[in-house]
Amino acid sequence: MSEQMTTDGLHLPSLSIRGFRGIPRLDVERLGRVTLLTGRNGVGKTTVLDAVRLYAERGSLFALHEILARHEELETWPDDDDGWDERPVFEALFSGRHPEMHSSFAVGPESGEARVCVTIVAPDKISRDQLLPFESRSGPFDSPILQIAFGQHQQFVPVFDKLDPAYEPLILSGRRSRHLFPGLEWPDSVACVALGPGLPSNRQAAAHWDDLAAGPREELALGALQLACAGTIVRIAAVAGSARTRDRRIVVGLADGERVPLRSLGDGAARLFGLTIAFSSAAGGFLLIDEAENGIHHSLQTDYWRLVFQAARDNDVQVLATTHSWDCVEGFARAASEDEQSEGVAIRLERGDDGDLRAVEYSEDTLRVAAERGIEIR
Repeated sequence: MSEQMTTDGLHLPSLSIRGFRGIPRLDVERLGRVTLLTGRNGVGKTTVLDAVRLYAERGSLFALHEILARHEELETWPDDDDGWDERPVFEALFSGRHPEMHSSFAVGPESGEARVCVTIVAPDKISRDQLLPFESRSGPFDSPILQIAFGQHQQFVPVFDKLDPAYEPLILSGRRSRHLFPGLEWPDSVACVALGPGLPSNRQAAAHWDDLAAGPREELALGALQLACAGTIVRIAAVAGSARTRDRRIVVGLADGERVPLRSLGDGAARLFGLTIAFSSAAGGFLLIDEAENGIHHSLQTDYWRLVFQAARDNDVQVLATTHSWDCVEGFARAASEDEQSEGVAIRLERGDDGDLRAVEYSEDTLRVAAERGIEIR
């Protein structure tokens, strides 16, 4: 069986997290085609999305770097030109933020070998051949090394020696590609698109629009916009942006013939459009939606989730989303109970006295009853 796909057709039918950022331990026995995560602020919902992205990227240095940058986990160091540079704080990837030698974190399904595991190892535990690419200075390399493994594959990256002149080129190399060295064999990543909590940028929207094939998928995007704009939109296009940014922007044609920027129609329209076109870019992989309720009126929540279930099924995408909103949960519950072809699972995250997270699952039947009776499950 491929390391990428599981027997039930989902890349992650379950989820296990150990020692990643603010999550010492979390076990989710079952994920659905569409999974909604609820829980109090700061409980770790966004960290779960970060963990899934890291799994989809097979532990790439690029993904590690982007997760840290998005959370502003950066520190300032002098560069070679008497200036200053921002570099990621890799220690912040580990639970507790103060890892020691042999500290590690792992992300993947509850069973099987296809997990991302990142460990701090001593250089004297690594073979000469594995260290050779890093020895840019005279003498042996003597700083801790990050070991990144996926299944039986592993690579070693010297990210903790900020004074080593090889540090910056290696980080930049990792940001430009999945692997540090051309000859390194590594499993392919899985498509993964992250949305929210804010609106997609013009650049992101245009890139996803390019991935959208003409036909039914484009019609889906048009239908989503009509939800937010009462059927007044008849055309969509990506056009050249301002001379200052050079980023293309999305414009829409209205029924009266006028052409206006998408963002002029409000956050709800931009959010729905960004969601629907992202499914094409995420086809066969993951779509991660942080704070799924943002910009969506409470009266549209059920239709919003109906759209998500349909698009997830049509594009073979596994969706994980977070929310704080009861209207969002209620809309999800109604859509999940109506959809007989795609499995919807709601999970509330709770932190125990020991600091570990507990996942409380709500089945579609439970969700339907909760929606009908107004039972709080956030």
